[in-house]
Amino acid sequence: EITLSVGSIVDVKDRTSIWLNGVVRDVDHDAVYIHYLGWNKKYDEWIELDSQRLAPNGLYAKKR
Repeated sequence: EITLSVGSIVDVKDRTSIWLNGVVRDVDHDAVYIHYLGWNKKYDEWIELDSQRLAPNGLYAKKR
């Protein structure tokens, strides 16, 4: 589990299993609201903090 706050840039695996850069827009007690950088906000989504779809910036996607 990684520690995240609003504005954190992270690697996020999208729903088609592609790693992209995302930014944390909101934080709940057990999830974060992710905006995929360079993509329409319609793709934004809540992801559980313990999800395998979140990783530190630059681990899987090109570092931003």
